[in-house]
Amino acid sequence: MAKFFQSSLSSTTLAIAFIGSVLIAQAQKPALRPGTRFGPSHVVPQTQHGPPALLQRLAQGNPSALSVTAADFFQDGTKTLVTGYALGSGGVVSVQDGLQILPRVEEMATKPAFQSNANYIDVGIRPDFLKSADVNGDAHQDLIVASREGTSIQVLLGDGHGNFTLRAPIPVKGQITALTPIRSVTGQRLIAVGVCGQSCSVNLIQFD
Repeated sequence: MAKFFQSSLSSTTLAIAFIGSVLIAQAQKPALRPGTRFGPSHVVPQTQHGPPALLQRLAQGNPSALSVTAADFFQDGTKTLVTGYALGSGGVVSVQDGLQILPRVEEMATKPAFQSNANYIDVGIRPDFLKSADVNGDAHQDLIVASREGTSIQVLLGDGHGNFTLRAPIPVKGQITALTPIRSVTGQRLIAVGVCGQSCSVNLIQFD
């Protein structure tokens, strides 16, 4: 069950808040240490797994990657890669667990950082926003998915073994423009959703 709150921020105040966050992040960004370097990009190999009907849609469609997040969804001490794809009028996510020993940057072309087995899950909407957080306080990482200008968010509750249960969509009051999980100073787990309609505001969603 989710509790719903809505702030009274005006569109001007909301814009200033977001700009302020960006400026702070830029001001606090550390300088690169001497010797820091970036390697070339590499394709993460995948062997697709999932329901036969979904795999057929993937083969016939043209999935386009939109978003990515990483967290320890298998609770094995490694980061799991979760990628969101647009597929037709909806969307899917792929889940790939990490490796215990990460390769060096120059080795990634031949030694991928994630397992090739990718479990695909139909989330029903374009995953423009894809976040990971423990939204219900059960010590398992969950997924939060939303479409830009959509009017609801999807929560997939994790079980700590890489499996997810898709909850019913949670409606918000307006069209979604931003989304992030937050933890309050009192320990509350919230999902902050920026929305715009006739005016802009922030919806706060709390799971029991």
